[in-house]
Amino acid sequence: MTRAPAELDTAPETPFLRRLITLADKTRWSIDEIDPAPVSDGEYEPILSHFGFESSGYVRALRRADRERLARQLVAHNYSQIWHGEQAALVLAASLASHIEDLEARIFAAQQAGDEARHVLAVRRIVDRLGPVYPCTPRFQETLDALLACETWPKQVLGLQLFVEAKALFEFRTHALLIRDAVFVQATENIQRDESRHVAFGVQYLKEHLREMTAEAREDLVSYAMQLAAIFASLVHQSDYRAVFDEAGLDFDRAVAPSRVVSPPSARIASAHATLSLLQQSFERWFLRTLCRVGLADAIRRAGYEVPRADTFDGSGRAAPESQGGMKSKGRGAPANLAEEAGGAHPWDLAEQM
Repeated sequence: MTRAPAELDTAPETPFLRRLITLADKTRWSIDEIDPAPVSDGEYEPILSHFGFESSGYVRALRRADRERLARQLVAHNYSQIWHGEQAALVLAASLASHIEDLEARIFAAQQAGDEARHVLAVRRIVDRLGPVYPCTPRFQETLDALLACETWPKQVLGLQLFVEAKALFEFRTHALLIRDAVFVQATENIQRDESRHVAFGVQYLKEHLREMTAEAREDLVSYAMQLAAIFASLVHQSDYRAVFDEAGLDFDRAVAPSRVVSPPSARIASAHATLSLLQQSFERWFLRTLCRVGLADAIRRAGYEVPRADTFDGSGRAAPESQGGMKSKGRGAPANLAEEAGGAHPWDLAEQM
């Protein structure tokens, strides 16, 4: 993953939003950097483990060329969802740029709108190298429609910057772990760098402006945030991949039949599953901790969720390494230090620099 905190630290006395605006100018990239050359054989097959199909006897028995074709279509499907999300992000960023009053925040939102326009083109180019653009899944479409219909800027900022953008970062990170296509990985890293800035903006802006909200409005925002968190991992259902199998000329029903291959997964697949699981838990923990950092801890407690103890945060507001806090309600939770356990590089690193 491409990291940018070094540039952010060059002038710590500069206001954070201004530093983000400057950083965007320094790290701007072009969609012309995405090489339209055809994909090479064997570069996408490892992603089957991410979707759970590596345990299907039907998929295991396919010719390698068929498995590669299926893998590419699965990625095309997921990146189609990202493409739909980027279009919604473009609309929301433009809306924020015209509604928020703070001048530097408005400049950043306008800059983000430019980023999102570039992402729409870039993600479409990525998908076009692999397959067709698939429709938005019903659950994700419902989520985007609700977000676009939000009439209050705090929900828009939270939904866009802390959910849609962080969800995209999660997908970019997980795909880059398994795909060997250098063009795909580089394009993904370029978009990740932009998304990290967008997440950081959302965290900072909410942190500065939530104090102006009433207690009732804060509780409503927490309720909305928890609804988003609860559906994070279920925006795409397995049945949504039927169109992928149809496109690849394969049998979806046979792939999801109860019969399974009994041989254990390879060390690479087992390692990938472990890392992806840690990243999922890492997002949950990061999301709750971030809601606390921006000033919603009391509202979260009133909603019945546990929050990290006050002594588990360092002076900057970030959770200290020994923190055990996690998203817990009705028995849910996540262990500490998941970003470090997942390899040290965290998809939301830039937002953690505040």
